[in-house]
Amino acid sequence: MPRGRLLLTVPLLAAVVGLVALAVTGNRSGERRGEVTVSRCDYVRDELHGKLYSCAGSFTADRGDFSVPYVTFDNLGRLDRGTRVAATVSGPDDTTASPVSESLWRLVLTLGGAAGAATLLVGLWWRRWNGMERRGTPPS
Repeated sequence: MPRGRLLLTVPLLAAVVGLVALAVTGNRSGERRGEVTVSRCDYVRDELHGKLYSCAGSFTADRGDFSVPYVTFDNLGRLDRGTRVAATVSGPDDTTASPVSESLWRLVLTLGGAAGAATLLVGLWWRRWNGMERRGTPPS
């Protein structure tokens, strides 16, 4: 296999595997999912994509097996008191939650990126295969 194809194939294949794994597992494996009921949000600073707020509230695990009376998390935009936010924590002793961002757009973009990389990879190998058949040499 020519070195150039190898240098292109390995990163593209890794991108496909990585993007599919990210879409399937999310980015916080090992964390416990649940909801934070917001009690307050305080303005911190302006960011490139909006205003950053430090929010706090109580966390309840999805399975109901534990709750954390007070956790904090950062959010782009102010959340009203009583708003429920899907989040993860590492366990019952954690005081910092991480909001879960599994929107439809995130899933579409992640899987779309994987499909695009896979299509590019198949196209490159298909082009190589057809070029060799036209010259009469069997592909290696």
